[in-house]
Amino acid sequence: MKEIDPNSVNEILNECARKIVQPYFGKLSKEQIKRKKDDSLVTEIDIKAEEFLKTYLKDFLPGSVTVGEEEAEDNIKILNRLDNVSPVWIIDAVDGTKNYISGNVNYTILVSLYQNNEIIGGWLYAPELRRQIWALKGQGTWEGDKALVTSKIKSKLTSLTGSLGGQLRKDEAIKGLFRGIYNVGCCGLEYIKLASDEIDFGHFRRVKPWDHAAGYIVIKEAGGVSRELGGGDYRLRVTPEYGLLVASNEYLYTCVEKKLLSVLNI
Repeated sequence: MKEIDPNSVNEILNECARKIVQPYFGKLSKEQIKRKKDDSLVTEIDIKAEEFLKTYLKDFLPGSVTVGEEEAEDNIKILNRLDNVSPVWIIDAVDGTKNYISGNVNYTILVSLYQNNEIIGGWLYAPELRRQIWALKGQGTWEGDKALVTSKIKSKLTSLTGSLGGQLRKDEAIKGLFRGIYNVGCCGLEYIKLASDEIDFGHFRRVKPWDHAAGYIVIKEAGGVSRELGGGDYRLRVTPEYGLLVASNEYLYTCVEKKLLSVLNI
């Protein structure tokens, strides 16, 4: 496989945003929005942007294949491409579709590169926030020319800020445990905040490759931890029973994991 220029991939994401995604931000008609089998939302722009990224990424890396969220929705066998020896681009063309539809700036474009059972590259782009983060295996995590390194601080739970899904946020046992808990409805942006030390941890119940592959390597290369809650390292083809927990460092991961397992009575 040829050497990957991360900025060339960044530019493909930028072009996709400029030409396809941003012109329709908050401006879609009802006819352009549908519901998928799992009742989540999909738009014409999700599909058009995914097709754009599939075409340009495969041209950029000859011999590569794609696994896009929308193409996998129509044909689950698409996921079998992850077992091939060819490099695989994993694509979520509009992560945070509900936010995108409503004109909420908290949406991202996510792309990762996977080969030989390993995530080797990840790109996170929040067009409206002008934030673009990438990581390549062994090359660290970057935002522009700034290397991102997650916090090594060992803090008490009551001083931590994190992201939790709706079910846990409503749990009475969670109240008062942490300094701050929120969720922006966009996995990609949660990973950007984690990599930038704006939050300390995040727990995700919905775990799909296109939502988490890019974030996984971004956090790993920045020095953070991403594992199945109560289990081992994040695995692309496995949906963890109790979700995925991501934290800035090993110490914080262990502290938060212990507390969440207790809350969930695991």
